[in-house]
Amino acid sequence: MFRAIRSYSQVVKYNNKVIPAPSKSVPDVNTFLTKIGRNAEEHIEIFENDWSKFWNAKSSDMKEWGIEPQTRKYVLAWKERFRQGQEPYHIAKGVKKNGGERNAKLHNALKRFEKLKAERELREKYMSEHKNF
Repeated sequence: MFRAIRSYSQVVKYNNKVIPAPSKSVPDVNTFLTKIGRNAEEHIEIFENDWSKFWNAKSSDMKEWGIEPQTRKYVLAWKERFRQGQEPYHIAKGVKKNGGERNAKLHNALKRFEKLKAERELREKYMSEHKNF
């Protein structure tokens, strides 16, 4: 029995992303981080207001510099949007409704249970007060 020998070529990734030029509304890194919000401006000193350092920074670099994952993800997403030509603005974090999508059924059931419990207690209180009639 003969087995076919597969040859694998080395996978090489190139970072062909173009560094955009600063615009009038976003002349430097500080302005960019301030405009996108969500406390990204706390990390201004890490990039030293260096445009090329900011645009060449990868997620792994930001992790080494101590930027938390949520902020890292948000900044990387905005870097790509800016590359595509979108002007930066603050996007507020969403607020969970009914305990989140996965917990909505349980949350609503507990709310209904609490409402029924309160109605039952009120009914019992009313019946005990008007029992003499």
